[in-house]
Amino acid sequence: MSISYSELAPVLRSVLSVLRAFAQISEGTGSGSSLPVLQFEALHFLSINLDATTKDVARELGLSMPAMSQLAKRLIKSKLVERAYTQKDKRITKLRITPIGSLEYKRLLIYLNDNLKKIFHNITDTKLETYIALNKRLLENIRSLVNTSN
Repeated sequence: MSISYSELAPVLRSVLSVLRAFAQISEGTGSGSSLPVLQFEALHFLSINLDATTKDVARELGLSMPAMSQLAKRLIKSKLVERAYTQKDKRITKLRITPIGSLEYKRLLIYLNDNLKKIFHNITDTKLETYIALNKRLLENIRSLVNTSN
């Protein structure tokens, strides 16, 4: 499929509008939380990967180590995450979600799930499957573009 330049502007406006709307929801507008998307993603990863290093989190989120260091500092300062060191090598830093971080993550996850149900309530299963497949393909294309430009 080929998209002409004149067709790109409405596509871009549409994508950006959806991204902004999702960001408002995921940043907890109305949930009593103000957790930025990146912090939520880090908490999500750490809630599943209990033994993750800072490098693991950076790799998962597509962050450089300096950017990851800043994110970790914010999460630690907010008491959502704590640092842990391995016995074998003190240079390896692990991040662990704290009870406060776990509670905040679960609270925001419930809020997001409730809102996603409302957003997708009148969309058929077939259209939802198409939407998910399209998003996966777009993400693959974006990652490919990012990898080739680095």
